[in-house]
Amino acid sequence: MELDKFSKTTGIIIRVASVCVAIAGIGSFYSFIQNNIWTPSIDIVSVDYDKAIAQINYKSIFGKTEKITVYGNATFVIGGNWGIRFGTTETNYNRIELVKQGMVYEYFK
Repeated sequence: MELDKFSKTTGIIIRVASVCVAIAGIGSFYSFIQNNIWTPSIDIVSVDYDKAIAQINYKSIFGKTEKITVYGNATFVIGGNWGIRFGTTETNYNRIELVKQGMVYEYFK
């Protein structure tokens, strides 16, 4: 009787652990796709370099178009390791940069 109760409890624990491992695997796969395979597509709607404000549309990993406003001296995270920010030469903003892990990946305008 005691052995039967032990094996039933062990079976439940193994099933719960299996579900947890499956969920962690799916999350890891999604993170890998987002950080290593997917590249966001950027569409710059309007830019004012003097005020350091830009209206930007980007396509998310699920294909949905998202709208963001980028302000001055900040990097806006748009998914995983990806972000977007204003770039400078000396003291003036003069371009928009797509960054991956804080390093410039591509320049716009």
